[in-house]
Amino acid sequence: MLVLVLEYYFVAVVTVAELPSGILSDRLGRKTTLHIAFLGFASSLLLTALASCKLIAPGTVASTSTTTPISISISTTMPFLLWGCLGLAQFARAIGSSMYSGTDMAFLYEVIRKYNNNSNNNSNAVANSMLLSIESRNVFYTTLTEASAAAVGGWLSGAVGLPVVVALAAVPFLLGAVVALFFLESTGAATASASASASAS
Repeated sequence: MLVLVLEYYFVAVVTVAELPSGILSDRLGRKTTLHIAFLGFASSLLLTALASCKLIAPGTVASTSTTTPISISISTTMPFLLWGCLGLAQFARAIGSSMYSGTDMAFLYEVIRKYNNNSNNNSNAVANSMLLSIESRNVFYTTLTEASAAAVGGWLSGAVGLPVVVALAAVPFLLGAVVALFFLESTGAATASASASASAS
């Protein structure tokens, strides 16, 4: 029941946040928007890990091959603070998802156009072709990484506990937030080039 309530809440927040996310991406810039998205994902995982420490009874995770079932207490008497922690986790996840959605592809598209001469009449076709190629490879490597991480995560959860694994999952997003700070915005250059081309015509 708890999982369903949290998922409904997540979907509701995403639905609302998706509406202004495109406008915010244009106003704040792709770099800042992606930075916020990565921080949202990382915060969600860290808050979930914190809540999991209270949900999972201590001493129930086995360190040998003979496993003991993990005891999870999900009752109506769950402290308000714990509900708030899980709610904040889903809110941060929803913000991260809405901010990331479409922004990554928009950023790549602008970078591709910038380095393939915006003034070229075929720049749109070239950019779309390259973007499709990059996205195809991205899907392949993402699926491969997730499959590998799932296998390792299952083993780690039995060795160090589920909360630790969830917290470790935030590390790639924290690294992404740091890397995003070094992105070079190309929106301004693209807009200036487009304006110059329009004036010349």
